[in-house]
Formats: sequence, structure tokens, C-alpha cells
Amino acid sequence: MGLWSGCSLRSERNETPPTHNNRSRVSGGGAQLFPDIFTYNINNYSMMKVLAILFVSVVGCLKKYAEITPLISLKVEQLNSGKKHHFFGYIGQCQTIPWNASGRYVLGLEIDRIDRMPNPDEASTVFVIDTDQNNKIVRLDKTHACNPQQGTMFYWNPLKAETQFFFNDRDVKTGKLFTVLYDLEKKKRVHEYRYDDSPIGNGGVAADGSAFLAIKYGRLARLRLVTGYPEALDWSRDEIAPKNDRKKQYEKHT
Repeated sequence: MGLWSGCSLRSERNETPPTHNNRSRVSGGGAQLFPDIFTYNINNYSMMKVLAILFVSVVGCLKKYAEITPLISLKVEQLNSGKKHHFFGYIGQCQTIPWNASGRYVLGLEIDRIDRMPNPDEASTVFVIDTDQNNKIVRLDKTHACNPQQGTMFYWNPLKAETQFFFNDRDVKTGKLFTVLYDLEKKKRVHEYRYDDSPIGNGGVAADGSAFLAIKYGRLARLRLVTGYPEALDWSRDEIAPKNDRKKQYEKHT
């Protein structure tokens, strides 16, 4: 920056360009306007030398790391096909994954249409893909609580991630939501989390498996259609700002 400032002043005053032995100074022997060009060049050269050494060192480290670390191998494989739509849905939690602990089973939902919200009386099929059996589809259960964006909030139970998983369901007659815990070994629902006074569904399971955070999908069905469940009961429908909407409801399932 000093070099450019000096050039500007030199042009205005028509002074002789500075050299190693000829430096322009402010009148009265004040502060030096121009840096020592020779020193500047040496410093510039030294900096370039340091950067070059750093570059060579980094390249060397990366090369050494590549020699001892195997490259990641990626494989893209279509697991199934057919006339119906198969998907898992997204939830936005790093531990929300389709496959179980061993990676043998891939959890999914089978629906007829994905270009619209499901009708209230339409049931979607819960299934797993068995990768040890040539990607065989094993249909397990049905649910009336799903949407094309989030599915039915699948989540493998952290306490038994090899065989148990959660999903949401809805009572067709009452519209009340509840969460299901399903067991692959027993091939049945081992628990249903039902609350008659406040029917809610799973919105995310704690990483340690101690609880899940529940959401009122009935209200979402009115105010955020793509993430709600059609005809899910909203017990605070007539309230503009329900007081209990802010309450976080947890349920231990241990």
C-alpha cells in the first residue's frame, strides 16, 4: 500500500523515482514515503518462498494420506420397480435413515399417487426391502397418516434399531392420530401411543431413544397442507392461537 501511495505522490511532485540509495522523504526529514525497494523485493521473495514450502508440504501430506486411506466407493442401485410409488420421505434429522442397524432392511412406504395428497380413506402400505433376499419387498402394515413429502415419519428405534421402527397412523372413524412402534421379528405392532384428549403423532425421536417429540398434524392439515394428514382431528380448530400449541409433548417409550 505504501508503494502505491508513494507512486501517487511522486507523480504529483515530479520527483526522481526512488532507488536503494535515493529515498524520497517528507520535507523536514519526516516519515519515509517510499519503502526500500530492495527490502520490499526481498520480503516479497521470502513470502513467496514460504508459500511455496507450505504448498509442497500440503501436497505431500495429501499424497501420504491418499496412500494410507482407501478411496470411498459409491454404488447406485435401483432397489425396486413397479406401477406404484415407493419412498421413505424426509424429516431432516441426521439419524433418520431408511435402513436398519445392519443395513439389511430398507424401510419404505407404498402409495398409488405421489402427485397429490392422499384421500382420507386411502391407506398406504408400510414395507421393507430385504436386501439379503434379492431386494424382496415384504409388506408389513397399513397407515392412514402420511403425505408425499414426509411419508409417515419413519424412524428406526434407537434402542432396537435392528428390528423396531416408528410410524404414524390415524383412526379413520375418529380422525385421531397416534404413533405406532412395529417389530419386524414379531411381525406386529408392539405398542400404540394414543392420547384421546390430545391426539398427536411422532415428529422426531431422540437420539438416545428415550422419547419423541410430538406434533399436532391435525392443525398442520389446515395450515400447512403438504406436511399434515388429511382429515386428522384438530381439537383446537376454533381457536385462533391455542394456548397448548406451544407445549412440547414428550412420551417415553422405554
